[in-house]
Amino acid sequence: MIKTLRIAALTLVAGSLLPALPAAAQPLGSFRWQLQPYCNTITVTVVQQGGQYQLDGTDDQCGGAVKGSVVGLAFQNPDGSIGFGLSIVTAPGGTPVHVDATIAIANLNGTWRDSAGNNGTFIFTPGASTGGGPRPVPSGGVAPASITSIQIAPGAIGAAQVNTDQVQQRVSGACGAGFAMAAVNANGTVVCAALSGLQRVYSGYRLPAAAAVDVTLDGTLTRSYFIPEPLITQSVIDTAQLQVWLRFGSDEIPLSYTSMAGGTVNTIWARPEVGGIRVYRMTHGCTTSGCLINLPASLQYRFSFVTGGTPLP
Repeated sequence: MIKTLRIAALTLVAGSLLPALPAAAQPLGSFRWQLQPYCNTITVTVVQQGGQYQLDGTDDQCGGAVKGSVVGLAFQNPDGSIGFGLSIVTAPGGTPVHVDATIAIANLNGTWRDSAGNNGTFIFTPGASTGGGPRPVPSGGVAPASITSIQIAPGAIGAAQVNTDQVQQRVSGACGAGFAMAAVNANGTVVCAALSGLQRVYSGYRLPAAAAVDVTLDGTLTRSYFIPEPLITQSVIDTAQLQVWLRFGSDEIPLSYTSMAGGTVNTIWARPEVGGIRVYRMTHGCTTSGCLINLPASLQYRFSFVTGGTPLP
């Protein structure tokens, strides 16, 4: 039988060098291979179909109570070896496994690989298997590491499918001035911690948010604008050192600033309030709104403050 199959394999390799084979199927006999290192042994009947061979038979499933069906094809590879393509339906359960095997003509032995990720030596054997455990078959027939983005629909994996003990969801939180991100929770929220050292915060140039209002401070009448900034809290006011700059055209002037604008001595300064910065203009010697030097709404301001540190006892 071995000689018969070897002659058949040589015939397949010879191919075009031999006369055309008859169209009718020619049974060549029954042959066995073990899928080492496992104990599974397949027995197939080989039927010549022109220039290739039809394979039909069973997987003994290591001598189990039931066998699995095997169908396939043998053919010549360009490198001169003989290739096998086998489909095995395991029983019970009907889980399909596809096997790709290659044998050498000299001894009919070779190697095999299957769609479940298993592989080994494809041993031609006229007798029983030489031991080993059953060939593993994955549940459902899905091979390990075979699922790719092609099989997964866009948007199919979301928060409900994520194991938050292992996978971090999108970060959605933030920390304010004087605080740093200390940790990120599994759902994307953050844990903030106060900074123990100094922190500098600064802005770009901004215009006032609303019309000017007149404000009296310590008996002194002033005209003022408010510049919003939500990062300025009472805690920042209690600990911060503030600096504000005024821009006249291309000139940047730190406040406070005293000038003779309008022919009268006047001073512009600023101080923080909860939620922003308030800018004031005082006209020296003025006690009524009518004599205040105007504070143009077109003037722009930027600010910087340093917060944090350790208070003195």
